[in-house]
Amino acid sequence: MNKTIDRPKTEDRGATDKAKGHLKEAIGTLKQKVGDVLGDERLREQGKVQHAEGRADRMRGEVKEGLAN
Repeated sequence: MNKTIDRPKTEDRGATDKAKGHLKEAIGTLKQKVGDVLGDERLREQGKVQHAEGRADRMRGEVKEGLAN
């Protein structure tokens, strides 16, 4: 049996990466602000990292969409 796996188009994967990135950025920003309010440096730093990861995901998605066009 020869099965093929249906993979999403590059532009669809790009949109998914962008959406995940936006969500991570928003959560990261929220963690930073909550950390500031609570005086929790660890939470603030976690938020910075998550925001940066989200930005990288979003940018990767934009590149994938650009390549698909």
